[in-house]
Amino acid sequence: MIFARTLRISLYFLLLLSIIAIIAYAYLKTVIYPQLPPTDGLHNIHMQEPLRVYSKDGAALAEFGDERRKLLKFEEIPELMIQAILSIEDARFYQHHGVDFHGVVRAGVSFIKSGFKARQGASTITMQLTRNLFPKSIGREKKLERKFKEMLVAWEIEKILSKNKILELYLNTIFLGHRAYGFGSAANIYYDKELDQLTLAQYAMLAGLPKAPSANNPLRNPKRALERRNYILKRMQQLGFIDTQGYEAAIAAPITAKRYRFSKDFDAPYVAEMVRTYMLKNYPEDAYTGGYRVYTSIDTPLQKAAQQAVRKNLFDYDHRHGYRGAIAQIAIEDLLPPATDNEQQALTTEAVSPQEQHWQKILEKYAPKAGLTPALVLAVENQSAQAYTWKHEQVTIPWSGLKWATPYINDSSRGPTPKTAADVLTVGDIVFLKPAPQKVEKKVAKKPTETTQEDTEASTEDLSVPLIKYWHLAQIPQVEGALVSLNPKNGAILALSGGFNFYHSKFNRIIQARRQPGSNFKPFVYSAALDHGYTPASTINDAPVVFTDYKGKVWKPNNYSHHFTGPTRMRKALAKSLNLISIRMMHEIGVQKALDYATRFGFERHRLPPNLTLALGTPELTPLEIIRGFAVFANGGYRIKPWFIERIENPQGKILYQANPQVVCRSCDLPLEVDEKAALPMGLAALLKEKTVEEIEIAKSPVFEPDPQNNSKPDSEANQPQYAPRIITPQNAWLMTSMLKSVITEGTAVRAKRLKRNDLAGKTGTTNDQHDAWFSGFNADIVTTAWVGFDQPRSLGRVGRKRETGSSAALPMWIHYMRVALAGKPQHNLPRPAGIVTLRIDPETGLLARPEQSNAISEYFERRTAPTRYAQKMEDLYMSGQGPDDAGSPDADQLF
Repeated sequence: MIFARTLRISLYFLLLLSIIAIIAYAYLKTVIYPQLPPTDGLHNIHMQEPLRVYSKDGAALAEFGDERRKLLKFEEIPELMIQAILSIEDARFYQHHGVDFHGVVRAGVSFIKSGFKARQGASTITMQLTRNLFPKSIGREKKLERKFKEMLVAWEIEKILSKNKILELYLNTIFLGHRAYGFGSAANIYYDKELDQLTLAQYAMLAGLPKAPSANNPLRNPKRALERRNYILKRMQQLGFIDTQGYEAAIAAPITAKRYRFSKDFDAPYVAEMVRTYMLKNYPEDAYTGGYRVYTSIDTPLQKAAQQAVRKNLFDYDHRHGYRGAIAQIAIEDLLPPATDNEQQALTTEAVSPQEQHWQKILEKYAPKAGLTPALVLAVENQSAQAYTWKHEQVTIPWSGLKWATPYINDSSRGPTPKTAADVLTVGDIVFLKPAPQKVEKKVAKKPTETTQEDTEASTEDLSVPLIKYWHLAQIPQVEGALVSLNPKNGAILALSGGFNFYHSKFNRIIQARRQPGSNFKPFVYSAALDHGYTPASTINDAPVVFTDYKGKVWKPNNYSHHFTGPTRMRKALAKSLNLISIRMMHEIGVQKALDYATRFGFERHRLPPNLTLALGTPELTPLEIIRGFAVFANGGYRIKPWFIERIENPQGKILYQANPQVVCRSCDLPLEVDEKAALPMGLAALLKEKTVEEIEIAKSPVFEPDPQNNSKPDSEANQPQYAPRIITPQNAWLMTSMLKSVITEGTAVRAKRLKRNDLAGKTGTTNDQHDAWFSGFNADIVTTAWVGFDQPRSLGRVGRKRETGSSAALPMWIHYMRVALAGKPQHNLPRPAGIVTLRIDPETGLLARPEQSNAISEYFERRTAPTRYAQKMEDLYMSGQGPDDAGSPDADQLF
């Protein structure tokens, strides 16, 4: 009877269990399983990685993306890191099959004992991995349904992947705070080290983050993070991973975590932004998450030199024009901290006094900019001042760091020279300071004399002891500048600085600022003149001229100096940058022919003014367009296309894109390309027939953007050498280079002689009212353009009687950069091409010198345009009825 009853109850119980099992199975089959993610792609799972940008020599320049991750293989993960994670997250990881039923039972018992309140976790590492890999499918709500999903997916994962692979995925995907995903990235962010360089205490600290990346974070909650770290160390000791000695040493270690940002080898923000823009355009879906590695053409040492040259030059300009005053002023009574009852005690017991804490609070709102440190002036003495810096240092500003600060009135006027520090600073001023070198000289009996910054750059023989650092009063320049440098043989951009400070202004003046180049454009007009029969010895009359258009409007151009030199040889005219001679030559050539010729250098015709003002550099062009034109002279006559991305790799190192630029081939005997439409980007020439200028501007791509037609994978058959088109003759390029060398040896750029090289050529440029200052220069290996001006155009002004021109405002930037770029490099001049001859000429007329003439000079000519007439003696000229001005040129009768 009892047996029958027991049997019946057992059957009912089994029936109930069966019904529950059927219902559970139906629920899993119809509700849970359809929601589970597929696991068949786990072998090829993609984890988000940021976009990283590098120089051509592998220096890290930038990183873009929300998730910072550094993928590590299982073999690369230190054993102590694995043991620390297993100790706290899943000690039975290698015993279970995705779900630890011991842990489930333990969590259930704890849940019941706590009155259904405690929630001891039972998730294994595999279950946690499912949440990381499939957050949308699994969810993150603390519900029983989520646990079922985790268990089911965990079992599937364990069938597909090995234990080590599961652990590798987990250690690379888990979020650890501050944008760190994975322990490789966390080691960089919290300790600025690689994972295999950490200590036991640091491994335990990182192992405490997965459960609560914010609550257990050593930066946000150091006390709680320390408690969890020590608990993990105790667990490691209990499990036999570490011994007592190691445990005791680790728990005694202090917290050393700090927040470290992406470890850049060098910051090149304008270049990085160009890469970011390109990647977003060409890889819009996963530019920030695809783990792309972009290697640029940037040369790290040259990029550093470019950025330093821009900043130094703009600081120097700013100093020449005076001090604009403090950025803020704090009242003297506000410099003292609020009084407290325990103030005196605090001063003796705290590491930082209330006074310093108050100063620090005042400086909180002022951040460092472009290497300048905010500081609060505390005391002003006779010829020095005391200040407290944003870096929590009390420093002295000596007179050598103050005496430059003549009051700024406007860009052309300054106030009286300061005699004492009180003429410059007031207690309570908030100012910028920068570290600067100070010369310590031996005392001499004679009265010291002041030297200019240029003298200091040109010579350092007077230094008797090494340079030391002192603090120099500074200010953020209002003027802007930019520099770009490229390889003229293939167009690779070697260095690019688009402004004083990218974080202050993201406007990239190299590729976005269209400014008038002024005389920097003249070489292209002179090249056209050579092409039309002129020679370096041709004499052109530098005299006033007046033009009247068909509307009766009068134009009377002038030279920069407002002086006239009369008949002047073409070489000298370029060296001295005589405006009227450029205009006369272009008038003789013809405006349309000059326009056609200029487009060969890559200039867009619709941007060039169809009148004689072109000879004075009135088109609005970017520095990148200008440097592309000068590269033609540097490489012997070929038009290259600037580029900056060398290759793009995926996270596995597979090359997705490889630059294959057009290169100069002097031995290829290429035909001369004279079609002006070849200067337009591919596909744009066709648009000219059906689109307006405004539409063309929108349609065209930047001049530097990689051309898909010119790039391919390394294994592609299409990756054949591509040659830059020849657009001027080698003779023309060589003669132009020779004349541009005269700009440096005897013209407006004589300052460049301090580089002590004979292979440099270039041209200054200054626009009307000195709105823009330029210098472009080169040798056969490198070409560089420097620009200075205000973003909202206004005159660069003057210092005393000297106006700010290309020679004074832009050339020093070029010199500073080229001194680094050319250091240790041999002189490199292009060989003289066939057809160039050297003749002795009369310096006044440009004709052949008489055999007995003592003042004759040498000049280069193309054989086809070399002079055949001899200069006459002065008395012979008057006897023949000719004046001296009539014999200067075969075309004298055409001059006006």
